[in-house]
Amino acid sequence: MKKFPGDKGEGTLLNKKKIQKDNLIFEVLGDLDELNSFLGLTKNFIRDKKLRSWIVDVQKDIFQISAVLAGGPRKDFKKIIEKLDEKLEFCLKNIPVLKNFILSGASLTSSTLDYSRSLCRRAERRVVGLNRKKKINPEIIVYLNHLSKFLFFFARLIEKKSGIRELEIRN
Repeated sequence: MKKFPGDKGEGTLLNKKKIQKDNLIFEVLGDLDELNSFLGLTKNFIRDKKLRSWIVDVQKDIFQISAVLAGGPRKDFKKIIEKLDEKLEFCLKNIPVLKNFILSGASLTSSTLDYSRSLCRRAERRVVGLNRKKKINPEIIVYLNHLSKFLFFFARLIEKKSGIRELEIRN
């Protein structure tokens, strides 16, 4: 049988540090990878090239965050947070104000964005846990918090542009 790195349950970070695969950092990196992979699926359902490019931008941001968390060089995330916030503001200006809770599932595209939001929130919770054990750049937590909000409102924008009525829960 051929031997591969990692066969003994260890992984190597970008800074060459070897740690066990059940270390919290690998949980965080796995959650970010899952989010990134699902966004890769999601973008295939978005017809508008400009809006699809927004998902590609987010995927690149997640790779940068993952690289820093994996021991890569430190990075300032202020600019990518600002760019994400511009997209969030665009969404908010172009959708109606929410008056009720919304059920996921009005369309395949918005459903995949809603699921991506859930994956993002899980990754954010794990990053917060990691931050308690090892101080990380606080901008990473800010980015993930803003990203989950963006994904929620982006899904609403996609529904509006597609002419799909949201599934509201009336109070």
